[in-house]
Amino acid sequence: MFTDFNNQEEFFSFLQTEIVSEANSEDEPRMEEEVYVERMLDYLHESNFIENGILIEYQDYKHPMYRQLHGDFSTHLGVVDYCMNSNKKIFK
Repeated sequence: MFTDFNNQEEFFSFLQTEIVSEANSEDEPRMEEEVYVERMLDYLHESNFIENGILIEYQDYKHPMYRQLHGDFSTHLGVVDYCMNSNKKIFK
Protein backbone atom coordinates (compact mmCIF):
# COMPACT_ATOMS: atom_id res chain seq x y z
CA MET A 1 0.00 0.00 0.00
CA PHE A 2 2.84 2.38 0.80
CA THR A 3 5.11 1.28 -2.05
CA ASP A 4 5.05 4.65 -3.82
CA PHE A 5 5.88 6.52 -0.62
CA ASN A 6 8.92 6.58 1.64
CA ASN A 7 6.86 6.20 4.81
CA GLN A 8 3.34 6.32 6.23
CA GLU A 9 3.61 10.02 7.03
CA GLU A 10 4.26 10.79 3.36
CA PHE A 11 1.32 8.62 2.33
CA PHE A 12 -1.11 10.25 4.77
CA SER A 13 0.07 13.71 3.79
CA PHE A 14 -0.64 12.85 0.15
CA LEU A 15 -4.04 11.39 1.06
CA GLN A 16 -5.00 14.51 3.03
CA THR A 17 -4.04 16.74 0.11
CA GLU A 18 -6.10 14.61 -2.27
CA ILE A 19 -9.11 14.65 0.05
CA VAL A 20 -9.05 18.43 0.47
CA SER A 21 -8.67 18.88 -3.27
CA GLU A 22 -11.54 16.52 -4.09
CA ALA A 23 -13.82 18.03 -1.44
CA ASN A 24 -13.32 21.53 -2.86
CA SER A 25 -13.35 20.66 -6.57
CA GLU A 26 -16.98 19.61 -6.85
CA ASP A 27 -19.80 21.88 -8.04
CA GLU A 28 -21.29 21.36 -4.60
CA PRO A 29 -18.42 21.32 -2.09
CA ARG A 30 -18.50 18.41 0.34
CA MET A 31 -17.10 17.95 3.80
CA GLU A 32 -13.59 16.48 3.87
CA GLU A 33 -14.82 13.74 6.25
CA GLU A 34 -17.38 12.62 3.67
CA VAL A 35 -14.71 12.32 0.98
CA TYR A 36 -12.38 10.47 3.40
CA VAL A 37 -15.04 7.89 4.29
CA GLU A 38 -15.88 7.41 0.62
CA ARG A 39 -12.19 6.83 -0.18
CA MET A 40 -11.72 4.38 2.69
CA LEU A 41 -14.80 2.39 1.69
CA ASP A 42 -13.34 1.97 -1.79
CA TYR A 43 -10.68 -0.28 -0.22
CA LEU A 44 -13.21 -2.49 1.52
CA HIS A 45 -14.31 -4.72 -1.34
CA GLU A 46 -14.76 -8.30 -0.22
CA SER A 47 -13.17 -9.62 -3.42
CA ASN A 48 -9.86 -7.87 -2.59
CA PHE A 49 -9.63 -9.80 0.67
CA ILE A 50 -10.70 -13.13 -0.79
CA GLU A 51 -8.20 -12.85 -3.68
CA ASN A 52 -5.43 -12.36 -1.11
CA GLY A 53 -6.48 -15.32 1.04
CA ILE A 54 -7.94 -13.22 3.86
CA LEU A 55 -11.01 -14.67 5.52
CA ILE A 56 -13.78 -12.21 6.29
CA GLU A 57 -16.04 -12.88 9.25
CA TYR A 58 -19.11 -10.75 9.85
CA GLN A 59 -20.46 -10.13 13.30
CA ASP A 60 -24.18 -9.90 13.97
CA TYR A 61 -23.91 -7.81 17.12
CA LYS A 62 -26.94 -7.64 19.37
CA HIS A 63 -26.57 -4.84 21.88
CA PRO A 64 -27.41 -6.04 25.41
CA MET A 65 -30.35 -4.21 26.92
CA TYR A 66 -30.55 -2.99 30.50
CA ARG A 67 -32.86 -0.73 32.45
CA GLN A 68 -32.30 2.98 31.84
CA LEU A 69 -33.90 5.62 34.01
CA HIS A 70 -35.36 7.90 31.36
CA GLY A 71 -37.33 7.14 28.19
CA ASP A 72 -36.83 4.38 25.66
CA PHE A 73 -33.65 2.32 25.64
CA SER A 74 -30.73 4.04 23.88
CA THR A 75 -27.99 1.76 22.56
CA HIS A 76 -24.22 2.24 22.39
CA LEU A 77 -23.89 4.67 25.30
CA GLY A 78 -21.01 2.89 26.95
CA VAL A 79 -20.06 1.36 30.24
CA VAL A 80 -20.58 4.56 32.26
CA ASP A 81 -24.27 4.60 31.31
CA TYR A 82 -24.56 0.94 32.27
CA CYS A 83 -22.85 1.53 35.61
CA MET A 84 -25.05 4.51 36.44
CA ASN A 85 -28.25 2.61 35.57
CA SER A 86 -27.32 -0.79 37.00
CA ASN A 87 -28.64 -2.21 40.27
CA LYS A 88 -25.37 -4.09 40.69
CA LYS A 89 -22.71 -2.67 42.95
CA ILE A 90 -19.86 -2.43 40.49
CA PHE A 91 -17.72 0.00 42.46
CA LYS A 92 -16.72 -0.73 46.03
